[in-house]
Amino acid sequence: MPTVRQCDVPPDVWAKLMAAVGDPAPTGSGVRPPPSGGMVAATFVPPGTWVIPLHLAAVTNGPALKRGAIGRAGRDRRVVAAALAPALRELAPFADAAQGGRPVRCRITRLGGGLMDDDNLPPTAKWVRDTVALFLGVGDGPRGPVQWKYDQEPGDAAGVRVELSLVEATG
Repeated sequence: MPTVRQCDVPPDVWAKLMAAVGDPAPTGSGVRPPPSGGMVAATFVPPGTWVIPLHLAAVTNGPALKRGAIGRAGRDRRVVAAALAPALRELAPFADAAQGGRPVRCRITRLGGGLMDDDNLPPTAKWVRDTVALFLGVGDGPRGPVQWKYDQEPGDAAGVRVELSLVEATG
């Protein structure tokens, strides 16, 4: 079993991130607050799994569709970047492969809350996907080297798990 370690984020940055992700959505925004179980702990599991304390709320339904999207985009990108940055060395083999045109699989799993319609998962994780692609140094489009997969695990504590793996060549 691989070891799990706490992300090495400076305490002042971590406090700001937790304030950003732990606060419920503004009143009247139509966005549900994080589940009552709180947020997951930020961890990295070698060789390529990050667990990130980030509440992914549906962005395709409800009155918050446009109103809250801009604020969530910046917040989500900052939180994901802060989780990936301390493990840049571990991210390098995936970035090298993707930039070299080898396929890399990225599974983004929404943790916590109830089940979300599967057609809501990809847009909900849009900014997570954008940030992962940025860290890999490639585009996130359909012709890019990254195979994007989405999943969810309902439960109490909210978060996102990002799992990177190299796709073995067949033939």
